[in-house]
Amino acid sequence: MQEAKVQLCPFCASEMEHGSVLGNQHMSGSIRWVVGEPTFTKNLFGSFMAGSEELAKIDKLFAGPYLRGSRCKSCRKVILDY
Repeated sequence: MQEAKVQLCPFCASEMEHGSVLGNQHMSGSIRWVVGEPTFTKNLFGSFMAGSEELAKIDKLFAGPYLRGSRCKSCRKVILDY
């Protein structure tokens, strides 16, 4: 059995926890990146805005969109892979 690799937070050097950020499968079915602060307009029209990028979409039945990554409970930072 292979041991999980320990990842240290690049901000505070605490041990990070591996996991996923889950999106809602009933809305747009994706997780998107938009520049700046979240707004109603960006939420509603984000997939059509210049500079918007889809980071995750539904690729597993009943799982919804997700991004794998790690979080630091000490300094409350999240690092995501997309």
